[in-house]
Amino acid sequence: MTQIGKYVVVRELGHGGMGVVFEAHDPTLDRSVAVKLVNDRAAPERFLREARAAAKVIHPNCVPIFDMGEHAGSPFLVMELVVGMSASDFLERSGPLPPKAATDIVAAACRGLTAVHAAGIVHRDIKPSNLLISKGGTVKVADFGLARAVDGNATTLTGDRAIGTPHFMSPEQCHAEAVDARSDIYSLGVTYYVLLTNRFPFRGDLELQIMFAHCNDPVPDPRKIIPALPEACAKVVRKAMAKDPTDRYQTAQEMLADLEAICAADPSPTLDLYALVMSQPANAPAANKPLTPLSSTENWLPSADLTPTNLDNSANRPKMPPPVDDRPTRRRWLLVLPILLGGVGVGGYFAFRKTDVAKNEDDHPVEVLKPPVLVPVRNVGGAVGILGVAVSDDSRWLAVGLHEANGPSKTGGVKLYDRSAGNAPEVWWKWRDVSCTSVAFSPDGKLLAAGFSGGGEIRVWNFANQKELSLTDPAFTGKASGSVMSVAFSPDGKLLAASCDGWGHPGRVRVWKITDATHLHDLLQPTLGRPEHGQGVRGISFAPDGKTLAGAVKMAMGEGSQPYIDIWNAESGSHLKTIKLTQTSLGPCVAFARRESLMAYTSESRVDLTRPLSFEPYKHYQTNNTDPAGVALTPDGSVLAIGFSDVVLLIDTATDKQFAQLKGQVGQLYSMAFTSDGKTLITGSVDKTVHEWTIPDRE
Repeated sequence: MTQIGKYVVVRELGHGGMGVVFEAHDPTLDRSVAVKLVNDRAAPERFLREARAAAKVIHPNCVPIFDMGEHAGSPFLVMELVVGMSASDFLERSGPLPPKAATDIVAAACRGLTAVHAAGIVHRDIKPSNLLISKGGTVKVADFGLARAVDGNATTLTGDRAIGTPHFMSPEQCHAEAVDARSDIYSLGVTYYVLLTNRFPFRGDLELQIMFAHCNDPVPDPRKIIPALPEACAKVVRKAMAKDPTDRYQTAQEMLADLEAICAADPSPTLDLYALVMSQPANAPAANKPLTPLSSTENWLPSADLTPTNLDNSANRPKMPPPVDDRPTRRRWLLVLPILLGGVGVGGYFAFRKTDVAKNEDDHPVEVLKPPVLVPVRNVGGAVGILGVAVSDDSRWLAVGLHEANGPSKTGGVKLYDRSAGNAPEVWWKWRDVSCTSVAFSPDGKLLAAGFSGGGEIRVWNFANQKELSLTDPAFTGKASGSVMSVAFSPDGKLLAASCDGWGHPGRVRVWKITDATHLHDLLQPTLGRPEHGQGVRGISFAPDGKTLAGAVKMAMGEGSQPYIDIWNAESGSHLKTIKLTQTSLGPCVAFARRESLMAYTSESRVDLTRPLSFEPYKHYQTNNTDPAGVALTPDGSVLAIGFSDVVLLIDTATDKQFAQLKGQVGQLYSMAFTSDGKTLITGSVDKTVHEWTIPDRE
């Protein structure tokens, strides 16, 4: 598709609850716009209602409608292209927000909703993914796909059908009753809870269980998750989420007054929303790209102390909620079903065979043998987010992937540093006009591979001849389209693999033969039981045999979505095994040791260790309701590093003892790499720095 009406399509941005959204160019006004095209035969009336409802609202905190029309028998909307990110994106990358940050965002949403409600409109789908933050720092209420005039008589999506996103639906929505502005206030209260805690207030394996909880369970106190939260924040959540609409704030303006009072009483700096999104590529629409953190959230995170436990206790662990981006649903509200199915769980996913390993039978926190280690050697990387780091096997060269490619400074691409010289001077900077997500050295150090977002390209630099290696099929396009999430060489240097997130398609892993740079094959996810629109493959890692490859498959919207670890034979292309995981807010991570048959992967608030062939986890480490952002193993597998926000925990895998906490770097620590001797850990953070940490001796 090249054109919709007069609008020239640039690229597909994603699938919404009722259609496909494209970035397009308006030739008349010479500007970029977002075009939403319906793709459901049953949805045109709802689509038209979205246009008429949203067109009534003109406010800085709402996404405006520019135009509408019809293409090939399907209606379309033309809207502002919001360049930036959504509040949901921020949660995925940085965890719970500091109170003032969350309050600023919800206060801006209140201002937008005041205009929406003044126009006689009820949004009915308020949630973090529908709060967009523009490059200019403005929060905008988006997606009026479920909006309805208060006095409207449309019956196609009303009557006895409950409409909305279950985790954010008001009790009256769950009962499919008439709704007014106070229903949006309830949903905004849920959103506030989620922004403050990075948890859903109510959990359940089924949508109807969640809806039942909205109608019957007490409003949870967010301070049980984040004890340092002010009482005033908890009070706003309680009032906004009252079961009876008459007990809630009666208007968004009334709720705004309490939120502004919280901000006025908080002495911390006002949230700089421009700084929040400045690491976004200039052409990246909101809710599609990574971001940088607001500020240190150290005071608001749950404890990151780590506890090893044995598998017998796995069924008793608290369940984490899925990522905060559920797809709208239309279900008949049957009260009996959640009662009948309320006891159904997924604890059996981890009921694997036990092996003879060292365990902490008392299930107490591990002993910290040394005080926190603060040994950052140097900061490199400039003023951009760091999503990939790699160190050559001779430990001389450090490669850093930079994730801000656009703008006058062109600060994306890959930087190379010489660790053998003084303060590790920068010696090389390539591909600075594209945003890099991952880097990897070949074992002999002659090749450096890098993966990029946007065009989904993989580039390989050959240091021997100082030329770029020409791979066949070097970009994820068509049904394989998506941003590159991870790149990895096999330990023998014969294969190169890269994973993608899959833009509306199942993510996959592409494998090349290094000897002739040819595309060997794509490793595909099993389709049975997984959503048709696909799940991205966040990270990949090769086993020491050079053939076995593990991929961490992240959650996606829709039914049937859950995280996995998929195992393939990268040489033959065959799928070997799937490890089912429980839900994680940041997405799963996976890492093999280079010279030891040992694999680590993350699940809900824990890290599991397993070995190839059986791939049954033989021990795991609890992380006290905090999802890890990254994991890494020393080449010999003796040390496990677990990255969180602002801290890395080091675990002796033989004794199960935490022997160090590495503190001093701010933000989620997604990328970590050990040197080949295992004596140094290098970490890259979204706080725009790279730190080197000397691994302390273990007693």
